[in-house]
Amino acid sequence: MLTFFRHCARAASAAVIVTLMAAPLAYAGGMAVVDSRKVLQDSSAAKAYAKNSEEGFRDRIDQIKALEKEAQNDAEKFKRDSLTMSDADKSLFQLRQRHRDEMIRALSQLVSRDKASADRAELGRLGPLLDKAIEAVARAGGYDMVVDKEAVRFSKSSVDITAKVIEKLNALAK
Repeated sequence: MLTFFRHCARAASAAVIVTLMAAPLAYAGGMAVVDSRKVLQDSSAAKAYAKNSEEGFRDRIDQIKALEKEAQNDAEKFKRDSLTMSDADKSLFQLRQRHRDEMIRALSQLVSRDKASADRAELGRLGPLLDKAIEAVARAGGYDMVVDKEAVRFSKSSVDITAKVIEKLNALAK
């Protein structure tokens, strides 16, 4: 138990030291903030990827939507006609409906998996460019440290370099 408290005390001391070390940088104007998520969403490369990705997956998404519409129409027809259908026809319909539902689920999972894989690949391509853009903007602005906006509770808009990083990333990604 005593070891645990010593560990906590060391961690608290380390946190205080890091805070004290970072404080002069912030006051000296050497710290900037960037919203990496916004950069990756608003850059021209990301927008072009989103458009191409949507077009690339459109056929499969349309196929899933068509199957869903067909299933809905059949369900309405079954609701209407079930009183006059034989037990064999009802069983056949329910079997077809289950098969279609499984197909829709499988196709949806496949599209989701493929889309996630493509998104990861694009992020892998843009990640190094984002790092270069942040570094270039930081060097040009004379910043000693750039912190992601998600890790900061508060920052003045004057230290936000997101727009400049978007511009630089757009230039690098061409």
